[in-house]
Amino acid sequence: MTDAGYSNYNSLQVDFRQRQWHGVEFDANYTWSHTLGVSTPNDWTGAYPAFTVRNLKDSYGPTLFDLRHVAHVTASADLPFGKGRKFFNHGGAVDRVIGGWNVATILTLQSGFPFRVLGGFSTFNNIADGGVNLTGITKDQLQSQIGVYRVPGANFVTLLPPSTLVSASGGGANPSLISGNITPGIFASPIYLTGPRGVYDNISVSKSIPITERVRFQIQMEMLNAFNHPVFGNGTTPIGVNVRSTSFATTGTQNGTFVSGFGRVVELRGNISW
Repeated sequence: MTDAGYSNYNSLQVDFRQRQWHGVEFDANYTWSHTLGVSTPNDWTGAYPAFTVRNLKDSYGPTLFDLRHVAHVTASADLPFGKGRKFFNHGGAVDRVIGGWNVATILTLQSGFPFRVLGGFSTFNNIADGGVNLTGITKDQLQSQIGVYRVPGANFVTLLPPSTLVSASGGGANPSLISGNITPGIFASPIYLTGPRGVYDNISVSKSIPITERVRFQIQMEMLNAFNHPVFGNGTTPIGVNVRSTSFATTGTQNGTFVSGFGRVVELRGNISW
């Protein structure tokens, strides 16, 4: 019934662009950003797990799309083979095979999405999570352990090492290090961690074949997520639910709330243009 929530976004963008030059063009850009606000993973449902409406600052933290570092590189190059190019500069059958090829790419490098570590107890009210307590480990040390740890024989990975979990395949957090806050009437300071960074590349290879002066046949192959890297997204539920959950800090088919996107997709197409 009120618009008391607030947020802010600050960023720096740098862009370098090369216009068409000898069949090559590209754009490289980098964005540093930081966005904070009074938000929740379930804003879209209308649910708002605030600690208290008397002081919304207690619920102030990184938003789900707080990506600190993002870099994009887009490039397109005509291969130097065939008629009018540097090598094999003549027509005929050779030109029809090796001439007219173009290679393009869209490369993305970005830091991970933030997520909040939940304790699984509602110690302050029946809406907001009461947080966690750390013993013998700091938030920075916990963040430094974030990575992609493969589990032999499993179709999921863990984002924390086995030493921080109950078992190598998850099973909840190691209670001697991370435990849910159980003290009634208080909530622990929220702990936000950043997930694994992302490296994604889309590649296309195309060739234009003239049939007549006006008609051309174009063949194209596109590889989306060409190197089949995992895509860690920012799902509507914090990763691994809470430190007592058997799927805490796991991602994959066991707990898909932190995975979005897709694996490698290869598309082939042919077009006739006139």
